[in-house]
Amino acid sequence: MSTFQSFYKKAGQILARLSSKPLLGGIYVSNFGIQYISFIGGVPKMISLRFPPGVVTDGRIQDKEQFRRVCSEIHAAVSPDNPDKRTQVVVVLPGALVYTQSFSIPNVGDDKIDESAILNLQMISPIPQQTAYMSWQELGGSSDKRELLGAFVERSAVDEIRDIFSETGFYPIAFEFPSLSLSRLVSESSDIKEKCVLMFHISSDGINLAIIRGNKLHFDYFRSWRSIQGEESQISRERFDRVIVEEVRKVMNFSMSKFRVKVDMALIVAPGFESEVSGVISKNFSMEVDPLTLSVPEISPQWYVAYGAAMREAMYFGSKERYINLNKETSEDLFFQEHLFGFVGLWRNAITVVFGFFLFVFAVAYLFLSGQEKTLQSGIVLSKAEVNQSEYSLIAEKAGRFNVLLEVVGREPENADFWHGFLTGFIDNAAGNKISVRRVDASSVTSPIQIYAEAPDNASVVAFKNKLSESAEYGDVSVPLLGIKELDNGSVGFNLSFSLKEGVVSR
Repeated sequence: MSTFQSFYKKAGQILARLSSKPLLGGIYVSNFGIQYISFIGGVPKMISLRFPPGVVTDGRIQDKEQFRRVCSEIHAAVSPDNPDKRTQVVVVLPGALVYTQSFSIPNVGDDKIDESAILNLQMISPIPQQTAYMSWQELGGSSDKRELLGAFVERSAVDEIRDIFSETGFYPIAFEFPSLSLSRLVSESSDIKEKCVLMFHISSDGINLAIIRGNKLHFDYFRSWRSIQGEESQISRERFDRVIVEEVRKVMNFSMSKFRVKVDMALIVAPGFESEVSGVISKNFSMEVDPLTLSVPEISPQWYVAYGAAMREAMYFGSKERYINLNKETSEDLFFQEHLFGFVGLWRNAITVVFGFFLFVFAVAYLFLSGQEKTLQSGIVLSKAEVNQSEYSLIAEKAGRFNVLLEVVGREPENADFWHGFLTGFIDNAAGNKISVRRVDASSVTSPIQIYAEAPDNASVVAFKNKLSESAEYGDVSVPLLGIKELDNGSVGFNLSFSLKEGVVSR
């Protein structure tokens, strides 16, 4: 394996851990329809649709529109809530399209094995290399040589299938053939590592026979029903049995001549024909014959090929094995690209969510702090207003006292000391009774004194008048009722007159 390929594989493993794991399904294309299978939470999801007659013949698409329609319907069933989602799939091509051949190369080391294998594939290919996809996987070997299995298919057939799948929402990761998919199930479900196994598979397209040794596919042979039927209108039971015996004998002879080993047992995958096929083989050959059974009861034999393709997912990034892929790009490259897309998409969404969350937090914090700022500013303004109003009232009161004293003293400068002491005491006495003196009119100490003042209510006015009347200093205390008026601020203004009794001035 080259350094670049090794980097791709390791990078893919890292991305697989960091990115979301996309759904990977297996798709089996036959002459009669398409089967899809995937696993969601360990539960198989299986979808199967048949083609109208003549859409696919001998593995080749004859009616693209009908093929595209079936693919679209399957994708709609796979992703009903997300029609734009690309679904990764491993596609199993019809057996009639693929040729296989085992070969050996000198043990040139891991770094040069791919180059050597490709050169040998080009030499043994039954299809011109310019028009073929070819791939290989290792079977085993020794210190001197390595055994490989090569597979070949016409590019045009694969490109046509891949393009339609891509147009209808699928993303083909790999292309393989039925025997390769089934061999994966055999190696996973049966303890046959030390045995040479003949796998006999009957499908709607024809008969597949394969040799599996050491849990690996060494040989694959396909024969279509059309070639078996020939010019006859149908295949008789006698002809069916005869073909089984002939084909099994051919494969057993090939195994003996090629691998120098005898077939130990046969595994049968023949939905609806297991007993007939097993009976014919058991009657004519001395070997153990068993149907291939899996530990997944929900999956019946007609789904084994698609299931084997879906199992390919578990064998890539966790394994150093190379598997045949009849695609224009390697599976490692495609998996790397898809995991890269998944990684970018996952973290893009995560960053968007985190950014949105912080934006929401910042917005809430901004609104909260803005409200707090306004509340504090309002409190400060209110406090300032209260302080200013209090200071203003105090200054106004002092200014009023000063003006009253100034006015009275100005009229009688010879009694300035008396007026200062008397009025200061009177104003303080009034303030103690919640009375605010606003104006004092006094021409002399012997004349009646007129005062205009404000009180919080009428009761305060009456109480203040009574207090003055009871005093030994004031006489003729009078508060005209018509002079009491309610002010805009809720208090009352009133006029008060009194005279000073004899002896007050001299004191």
